Amino acid sequence: VRQAIAQGGHVLISGRAGIGKSALLEAVAEAFPQAVRFPSGTPKLVLLTALEQAHQRVGLRVPEALLPPSAQVRAKRLGYLDWRSLTRTLRRLPLDQQASLLRDSLVGRQALVLLDSLELPPTLVEAVTPLFDVAQVVAAMDETNRRVRIDKLLWRFQIRIELKPLTLEASSRLAEQALERFPVRFAEEGVR
Repeated sequence: VRQAIAQGGHVLISGRAGIGKSALLEAVAEAFPQAVRFPSGTPKLVLLTALEQAHQRVGLRVPEALLPPSAQVRAKRLGYLDWRSLTRTLRRLPLDQQASLLRDSLVGRQALVLLDSLELPPTLVEAVTPLFDVAQVVAAMDETNRRVRIDKLLWRFQIRIELKPLTLEASSRLAEQALERFPVRFAEEGVR
């Protein structure tokens, strides 16, 4: 995934349910400080979470006109606004305005947008589509996904990575390595 991201194109990670796509994206989010992650959930919650991460990682560009007077005064005094000061204002915005604010904030920031799932409702597809033009997108998709509405997104991915189940030997090796790092006492060797 690191090599694919370094190539600069949009990356699609596919695999069966439960194989670790979201865990992999979580690790990518930790490894890249400019990553903004869209978790699964309701459209409003997903966009608010993405806005919060953008605020923390690359900074939000919130037009002064959107802020209440008290926040404008605080922003001028401090030179910035913490997330708590922005939450109420951003929560009240319609989804399309939240999406535009996010898109405008990511322009020129070399941001990485991480989508936990391409199984998006129509309102989020509309919100996410413009992000492909301003940021590098890494998304996960269940290999059995057949939703027609995401077809307009699939063509944008230049790089595709398929996660496959580990072999029994590889799984055993990982388990042994984990037990060496984090020892566990077993009642019997057979249980181990």
